[in-house]
Amino acid sequence: LQTSKTIEKKSRIIKDTFGIIKAKSNIGLFFYDKGLLDSSFYYVTEAERLSKKTKIKPFLGSILLLKADIFLCEKNYTEGETTAIQALKIAIKKKYNDDIYHCYITIGNSLVGMNNEVKALEYYKKAIAAVDKIEKDKQGNLKISAIHYIAKIYQKQNQHQKAISIL
Repeated sequence: LQTSKTIEKKSRIIKDTFGIIKAKSNIGLFFYDKGLLDSSFYYVTEAERLSKKTKIKPFLGSILLLKADIFLCEKNYTEGETTAIQALKIAIKKKYNDDIYHCYITIGNSLVGMNNEVKALEYYKKAIAAVDKIEKDKQGNLKISAIHYIAKIYQKQNQHQKAISIL
């Protein structure tokens, strides 16, 4: 937190917008990890605003994905889904495979929150397919996570045997 605040201050002095955006998004991530969602949302929104003002829009996909996760934590599923779809478009365009996977998971979780399990299953399956494009050492846990979400839907639908078999 202190390092990011220092980077933000020094970036302001030298008018380094890129550094300010990165610092603000890191501060937002810090507060997100601490469960301080209001503070996280403030910094993430500031980073998003600054990023959108620049020509190359640095970190915008990651910033939107974090913002979508904040919406999800706040049970604002519609905004979570919408923001994750925006992040997904950027991630696909830039071929950021980790972000693509996480967008699919966030969209799926938002859809579950809106009681749209059928559509959520589609996104969880897309997440599983996206795992193959991610570095080998990260694949196992990500695939397990997506399968776990699918099993939870089957469990919610009282399809216990299907949940057990997928697990």
